[in-house]
Amino acid sequence: MTVIQSYEPKADETAAITPIEYGGLQAAYEHFNAELFDGTLPNVLITYQRRAHTYGYFHAGRFVGRDGQVHHGELALNPDGFIGRSDRDILATLVHEKVHIWQHEHGTPSKRGYHNAEFASKMKPAPLMNDVKTTTKS
Repeated sequence: MTVIQSYEPKADETAAITPIEYGGLQAAYEHFNAELFDGTLPNVLITYQRRAHTYGYFHAGRFVGRDGQVHHGELALNPDGFIGRSDRDILATLVHEKVHIWQHEHGTPSKRGYHNAEFASKMKPAPLMNDVKTTTKS
């Protein structure tokens, strides 16, 4: 049974919000990488981006290291899309975007980030599949 942790800020509102928000997302990323992808997905930069009409997206190679050599992908979640949604729904979006990462690393992504049969077959065994199917826009 998967335990879903709440990523809401704790009662102590004096705590810095950045480590709370991003630390929780990083922990969830690592958990799902181990449980659903056998730890095969690379680390990516997780960001909050307000992009209209989407709950999240993945962009390969978006960030380049300071040395100009290392490229990292970006997994972005739209915080405006969190309003009125449960932690489970938000995590479903995270898993959805992780399947895009898997497809980029191990499969054949379709053009322009659309979903193809390979994407759908990888999503089916994901425990949050029903949530993803009904709650994500990307």
